[in-house]
Amino acid sequence: IGVQPPEPFESEPLFSDDFVCVVAENHPLRAARLTLKRYVEYGHAVVAIGRDGGQPWIERALAANGLERRVAYRSPYQLSAMLAASRTTMICTTARLLAKQLAPVANVRLLAAPRELPKITYRMAWHRRLRDDTAHNWLRNQLSVSAKDIVA
Repeated sequence: IGVQPPEPFESEPLFSDDFVCVVAENHPLRAARLTLKRYVEYGHAVVAIGRDGGQPWIERALAANGLERRVAYRSPYQLSAMLAASRTTMICTTARLLAKQLAPVANVRLLAAPRELPKITYRMAWHRRLRDDTAHNWLRNQLSVSAKDIVA
């Protein structure tokens, strides 16, 4: 996924990540990677980020394959959705880097998401009038350096 900002914004990629499926330690799913068919068989704890309260990139990937998932729990908070999954048979789909940080707190397992789900590209964006602003260039450079540390 590489969402480009609208005009008059410019952007630069910071880093990429992929989706993982967060499940309870005792979840019946045992495969290292889920198929789309298995993925939609379970209820989902969804982190509400889109205008409709969903995860638009995941919904689009499922729709492209003629599928839809059943949302059983919706929260604007990552940890809340992961904790809901930790105590049920729901699946919480989220970014791998974040899931790895929160997994020990939530006491969950991480499974590779279905291959059909897209990769995530995190970008920074700014108005083009700030292109040559010294302070803004410094800030963008700091963000680029920090982003490299995130994925290292």
